[in-house]
Amino acid sequence: MLEFILIFLIMALLSYVVIFFIDIVYFIPSVFMRRKKFECIRCGHCCTKMAPLNEEEIRTIESHGHRRKDFAAGFGPFRTLRRKNGKCVFLSFSGKEAACSIYPYRTGVCRKFPLRKILGVQLVNCKCQSLRRRKTEESKIG
Repeated sequence: MLEFILIFLIMALLSYVVIFFIDIVYFIPSVFMRRKKFECIRCGHCCTKMAPLNEEEIRTIESHGHRRKDFAAGFGPFRTLRRKNGKCVFLSFSGKEAACSIYPYRTGVCRKFPLRKILGVQLVNCKCQSLRRRKTEESKIG
């Protein structure tokens, strides 16, 4: 039984390390991106990413009437917002515009998006649709 627990812990740690390095490679182009002003186009693409949760964020969401089992997945330091059909459970659409049903008390990762700090360096998610659209519009103007 102990062997299975050790294997599980090693696999969980390895997956966490792999995801961390994929994130670094994914964010490298953002070092070269000039960030002026971020204006969300409410496409909801950011809500398809895994959003980690800490205990404080879970308690805040629970204090607004949501049940932990309905929105939190994983365990310990590996908790994330639960997803449904590949999107955050709190994401809803009004026509083509995405909206967060917990926007006033959303998680820290959601608040900071498209910014992310990796190894102490502030980077921009270069796949964000809002930033891509702005870059395209600027290239047409300039």
